[in-house]
Amino acid sequence: MEELKYPTTAYAKELLYKYIPKNKADKSGLFLLPLQTGSGKTHATIEYIKEHIENDSKGPIIYTINTKHNLKDTYNKLLDTLGDEDKGKVLLLKSNFESIVDIFENYSDEIQAFKELITIGEFQSLQASVELILK
Repeated sequence: MEELKYPTTAYAKELLYKYIPKNKADKSGLFLLPLQTGSGKTHATIEYIKEHIENDSKGPIIYTINTKHNLKDTYNKLLDTLGDEDKGKVLLLKSNFESIVDIFENYSDEIQAFKELITIGEFQSLQASVELILK
């Protein structure tokens, strides 16, 4: 990943370092970064997490994203910035629905082999949902 080259990304990173407490006594447990789209939140957060991991900082960082289409991209960008020894320190948690979609994608050929499933309403609903997600 490229270094921070936009002033808005540098500003977002500055906010992270300014407002996320350094010691446990000051931690409230939640930090929101309410900047508009394109302001560099993702890049700044990836850099912040990378530095947190590389400095062996104690305590987890839980990063949530409001849209799932950014999840894999952000996760992969973070992994790309880390060395092999630090990649194992990052965990991607998916929703139950995402897990079901992954299973469906991996075994769709086998699932299609069960012709009786195609007539079951719940299966048709799941299949339609998966098709919408994949588009």
